[in-house]
Amino acid sequence: NTAPEHRWVDCSGTAIPAAFCGGDWWNTVSLDDKFYVFIADVTGHGTASAMVTAAVSGYFVSVKEKLQAGNQLDVDEILYGFDLVLTNMGTGSDSKYNMTCFCCVFDFSAGLIRFANAGHNFPLIVKQELKKIDVLVASGHRVGNLGTEMIEKKEIPLNEGDFVFFYTDGLIENRNEENEEFGKRRLRKFIEKNYTRRSSDFIEILLNEAIEFYGTSKPLDDDITIIAVKVKNFK
Repeated sequence: NTAPEHRWVDCSGTAIPAAFCGGDWWNTVSLDDKFYVFIADVTGHGTASAMVTAAVSGYFVSVKEKLQAGNQLDVDEILYGFDLVLTNMGTGSDSKYNMTCFCCVFDFSAGLIRFANAGHNFPLIVKQELKKIDVLVASGHRVGNLGTEMIEKKEIPLNEGDFVFFYTDGLIENRNEENEEFGKRRLRKFIEKNYTRRSSDFIEILLNEAIEFYGTSKPLDDDITIIAVKVKNFK
């Protein structure tokens, strides 16, 4: 992915595949008054996860087209659509395909961040006026595994200077030679120290720090995907 562009957003992200990749996926959609972020982690490895990632990418193209055409798809509806794609893939076979997915929209005209979550790591947010880390908490089962379960949709105020960090669990769960995880605490400390930086610098420095921590003597156990979003002055 190239760095997404939006007049009110400074966004940067990257994905580092592991040797035994689990199929991380991320994408964004820029509309005039909205900015969508999607991040997903396909369960399992190898060919099956590659198939799911391909199907998810295909469905995303249709979502993007609908949004660009003015269709008012909301974050929870998009996740239900992902669920349908994965459920249909498993129909008539013994395989079940599922993935975690977090879907978020920065809605500038409404002044809100709306989000829905299907079993994914909660993104971290720093509100400029509070200067402390909070979490975007919303519950929901993985897509492909929803059945009749509902996905929770939430919203919070959107303000200039908001910083949101999205990631897959590979970032905090990959281990170093001493079998120690990078962990949430180390991530939070990094965010506290660096969230005011430009998003591209934030991502680059975090990645360097994480890879230095893991060491280069063994391959990564899991893919790493990280996305930083900084909100500019939009009012």
